[in-house]
Amino acid sequence: MILYYYAKVIYFLNNNIYLYQSHINLLVDEIIKINHVGNIDHDIDLIVRLPDGPVYVYSDRIQIQQVLMNLLSNAIFAARESSTGESKIVISGIVESGNITISVRDFGPGIDPEIIGKVFKPFVTSKKDGLGIGLAISRTIIEDHHGNIQAENMPDGGAKFSFSLKIYDDGA
Repeated sequence: MILYYYAKVIYFLNNNIYLYQSHINLLVDEIIKINHVGNIDHDIDLIVRLPDGPVYVYSDRIQIQQVLMNLLSNAIFAARESSTGESKIVISGIVESGNITISVRDFGPGIDPEIIGKVFKPFVTSKKDGLGIGLAISRTIIEDHHGNIQAENMPDGGAKFSFSLKIYDDGA
């Protein structure tokens, strides 16, 4: 299914980003399918808790999918590194105050406390072969969409990355 048919152009931003009315659940679903999470290749349990019904956001859908792809890929990597044997990822969405917050949570080793405050800066990585640009790009994309992004270690292990975007309101 091509999401373009589910989106319409809303306006053109000064920094040359076309924003569309995009169904966030469909964007998440496409990234899950691309990554094949939950199938035997990854041996990772995937739990998805998104709002019932359509939730539309202003977005360049390709850029938001890039953010989702990066967060999910990082979560897959972390889930494989889990010392608890709990290879699980939870993707959730919460609607409040005119925004939707999408979170990708893993149960891996968590974020090194020495870099947690810097994970969104370029060239900061905990991966042996990582470049440290994925989260920096993700931050730029979310901020260009007038949203915010954050990372936190969870008390029971693992990490959670969340971003918030304004919900599309057609005034109805």
